[in-house]
Amino acid sequence: MGCKGTIRGRIGVKRNGDAAMFAQFSENFSIGDKNLQAIRVLLKERSIRILAEDVGGKAGRRIVSCPGSCGRITIRRGDGSYGEI
Repeated sequence: MGCKGTIRGRIGVKRNGDAAMFAQFSENFSIGDKNLQAIRVLLKERSIRILAEDVGGKAGRRIVSCPGSCGRITIRRGDGSYGEI
């Protein structure tokens, strides 16, 4: 994106995921938590803002992004709940 003239300070992301879906591993081997922290550090180093997050928990997620919806992302979680970021 930088080669197209994008300014990093103006870039923002919406994050979702990093759930601990496998109970047998969640106590001492949480890949989701490690990913969450690593991505936060990486984005900060690159001056990319986090606009919204729906992360963590124990339920997986499925997202629906509608191009004409001003950047809204609808999230359907594995536990049956819904959200929007």
